[in-house]
Amino acid sequence: MSEVKLGEVKGVRTVKSQLTIKIAGGAIFGALSAVVAFVISPIINASKISALWGMALFDPTSWIWIICFLIFGPLAGVISSVIGSFGLLIIDLNPIGP
Repeated sequence: MSEVKLGEVKGVRTVKSQLTIKIAGGAIFGALSAVVAFVISPIINASKISALWGMALFDPTSWIWIICFLIFGPLAGVISSVIGSFGLLIIDLNPIGP
């Protein structure tokens, strides 16, 4: 039994369109993570503990990267995390990085 019913046309995406969707998804989720980091950074900076080398106990920014990875795949996840990391470099108070 086929999922395509009589009179319907089965749509197929090309490799180029799949790559475009992955890159666009990674860029959108990366920008979203940078915006979330900018909005939530006062809360994250307040929760950092000096005994843990300045690490935060709770960082919801990386959740967006994981969701992007699960929706679009590894390429989009890497793109999202790189864009989000550059956003965190601007916002974060640590001299080395996020």
